[in-house]
Amino acid sequence: MTDHEEFFSFTRVWPDQFDALVELVKPHLLKTSRRKPLETELRLALTLSYVHCILPRLPTSLYLKLSFRFQKWNRVARGFLHKWQFPNCLGGLDGKHVMIKAPWSSGTQYYNYKKRFSIVLMATCDASYRFTWIDVGQYGSISDGGVCGYSDLCSALNADQVDLPPPKKLPGSDRTTHFKFVGDAAFPLTKFTLTPYPGNNLDPAKRIFNYRLSRARRCIENAFGLLSSRFQIFHRTLAWHPSDVTSIVNATVCLHNCIMDTEAAYLEEARRYSALSDWQRIPREIRNADVARNSRLAVEERDVLRDYFISPTGNGQAPWQYNLAYRGHNINR
Repeated sequence: MTDHEEFFSFTRVWPDQFDALVELVKPHLLKTSRRKPLETELRLALTLSYVHCILPRLPTSLYLKLSFRFQKWNRVARGFLHKWQFPNCLGGLDGKHVMIKAPWSSGTQYYNYKKRFSIVLMATCDASYRFTWIDVGQYGSISDGGVCGYSDLCSALNADQVDLPPPKKLPGSDRTTHFKFVGDAAFPLTKFTLTPYPGNNLDPAKRIFNYRLSRARRCIENAFGLLSSRFQIFHRTLAWHPSDVTSIVNATVCLHNCIMDTEAAYLEEARRYSALSDWQRIPREIRNADVARNSRLAVEERDVLRDYFISPTGNGQAPWQYNLAYRGHNINR
């Protein structure tokens, strides 16, 4: 094992990535004390090795310094069109439970459907698995749709306070749709969120649509998987106060984005943690959704995309879609 590999096993970042992080957070970690303070490099290395508030200021400093790394919405949409053949997409939307020890006198507020205690990390990401927005700290007992509804992003979207691109024509078509986030059936179908058609016995057009949406939506699942692989604390129950866990999660998300930026020039096969695999291209079964809460505009725009994906233009973007959408099924019946 080389020294660089030993360093990576301790900090989860390569030396050049570590040096870049030091330069970003060093101005926020300067201390004046009678005693000689620990060096910035040592404090950062200790935090990375455990991602714990051993030095409480560090995770907050990381979050404040790195949180400006929001992608421009048009750039995100171009990424989804180019990489995942999904037009007018603002990102994948999903939630992740971060397991915690039951807080004192909290009752069942943090008790989730997995019969464990947790807080929720609700997030969106771009086509390259970088997080573009997060909301951390909601009770684990709340559903993904509920957490999203309570979030600042949802409130800002509903109040038209987010600087989103205007509705745009689909490539090679005269039909126009709003830019949307893609999510699973746990979320409502709205002007800003796109969800799959409910049911199992779907006609070919709806099945193709669900496949294309599932393919784009899995970016957020892959992002969560990469985050958990890099930082092993997500594989255990955290025994700290929910507010401390929130700070830790904020820091890990920012670190994840910083690492993804430094690895952008590498081929995905050459990265230590990669989401490239066959399973990400295979659509999973979609749970039933409650269509009663869907707006007429949202339903109409979903139908527009459904028809677009089976048109010559849409099918030309992903000519393999019928084979994968009907994997294991006889499509000649």
